[in-house]
Amino acid sequence: QSGVYAAPLRLLAMEVWDQCNQEGTYCSLITGQETRELPFSEHVACTVEMVDVRRAVEVAVIDEIQMMSDRSRGWAWTR
Repeated sequence: QSGVYAAPLRLLAMEVWDQCNQEGTYCSLITGQETRELPFSEHVACTVEMVDVRRAVEVAVIDEIQMMSDRSRGWAWTR
């Protein structure tokens, strides 16, 4: 019913957003550079830094979770 895909890169989030919408799963896109929110969408493809940690979802896919050990970007995976 609801989900979020958290990507380490904007391009990956855009690929998932595009594929979901092409296949009929309405999905919003949120990155540090752009926001394409569909008001009726229960799915979000975003960069990991832009994940809304206050929003409950049924499924969360966190791509490249090993990046949490990166000292410069790891905070986004562990907050």
